[in-house]
Amino acid sequence: MMKNNILNTLTLLIIAVFLLNLNATFTSAQGTSVSFLDLENNLNDVDNFSGVRIVVFYYVSCHSCIEELPILKEIDANYNVTFFMIHYFEYSNNQTILNFIEDHSLPAYWIYGYITEETKESFQIEYTPTMIILDDVGRIAADILGVTSYKFLEHSVVNALEQNTNDYFTDRQEDSSGYADVVFIAIGVLVSAVVIYFLIKSFPKKRIEKEKN
Repeated sequence: MMKNNILNTLTLLIIAVFLLNLNATFTSAQGTSVSFLDLENNLNDVDNFSGVRIVVFYYVSCHSCIEELPILKEIDANYNVTFFMIHYFEYSNNQTILNFIEDHSLPAYWIYGYITEETKESFQIEYTPTMIILDDVGRIAADILGVTSYKFLEHSVVNALEQNTNDYFTDRQEDSSGYADVVFIAIGVLVSAVVIYFLIKSFPKKRIEKEKN
């Protein structure tokens, strides 16, 4: 009798674990909802598309957003991903967006639209550019604030393509490599200034006086 009870308990535990795993798999496969209004003012969702998706929140006069465009185009050329360019503000017509696409030679097959209040609040989009990368089952692989380098973005895209979930980050991060470059340049300028200063100081005074006469 006791043996049957133990077997029944074990069976129930196995079924429970199976159902939990099934539910977790089903939930992850539902994807992450990122709603947007397309250029025809229809409500759509990034979750309705398949594959690895890169959602870029921008606006047309954002200099940092424009600076990042060549990197996005290079990633698009090298990897099988879908780009969503979601504008932070909605206009009464699409001409501003269409001009932006033409001026910067952006691909026509990228998906363009406008942010919804739901998405703005859900993802706390306050600054541009902000980028969210989703893998092919809709999990957030990366949440990036500010201009990103090609190397940093490529690493996040590869993680999403290969489902390297241990390297996913859902907390918003910035690419610190840009700051390192700025610091390096600043140090270089400072060192150059110091060198020039001491070169001037070491100039023979007599020669300077002679040149003045």
